[in-house]
Amino acid sequence: MGNLFRRATVWGIAASDIFVYVGGSFTNAGGVTVNKIACWNGRQWFPLGSGVEGNVLALAVRDRELYVAGVFESVGGRPSAHFGIWHEPLALWIAPVADDRVVISWSSAS
Repeated sequence: MGNLFRRATVWGIAASDIFVYVGGSFTNAGGVTVNKIACWNGRQWFPLGSGVEGNVLALAVRDRELYVAGVFESVGGRPSAHFGIWHEPLALWIAPVADDRVVISWSSAS
């Protein structure tokens, strides 16, 4: 990723059919101010709302939702126990209520 994420670490990358998402410990993506998570549309970087208060360690995409896990206490300004969901169609954060442990499991249907 070259100098796109200066003085920072990228720990997670995931892609939908439209976007590439990158998460880590950065506050700048290609000159755009972000908060630990960013979105690439093929031409430019965008923040995901107000981002994540802490570090993003893992990303996964399913059905136009981005699942975000890491060492953080809030996503999009909402309290969260180290997990959040970016709902792509509505461009908003969902912060599930959890007891510090979230297990996600899905399988691919043919």
